[in-house]
Amino acid sequence: MEYCQDISNEGGRKVAEIWGTEIMENAERTLTKCCLTNVRLPLEVGEGDGKVNKANAFAAVGWMAQTLIKEYNMFAAPFFHNNALWVRFSGQIYVDVDDFVAAAGIYKEICDRVVK
Repeated sequence: MEYCQDISNEGGRKVAEIWGTEIMENAERTLTKCCLTNVRLPLEVGEGDGKVNKANAFAAVGWMAQTLIKEYNMFAAPFFHNNALWVRFSGQIYVDVDDFVAAAGIYKEICDRVVK
């Protein structure tokens, strides 16, 4: 269990660094005391070019989830929360930080497609 929590947190920090975003956390710092880490996607919700319209945010999440499975044979759950798009990564015994880095690259491709 300790490895899974550590790899989730380390991988999540690396993804947030790559994307220039943040990890979801609360004041008590309890959201990352598990094997899951939520990282804000490099997408802005709002009006205008290069942004995801709030009215389309849930549709974008559904499209991302389906595209990850169908085209990339991978999954990390995207979701909309507090006017931002996030992804939940899971630390498992069979993954390492390189897997998080690879997922960050795939998600970056997906994010670029969402705003086109």
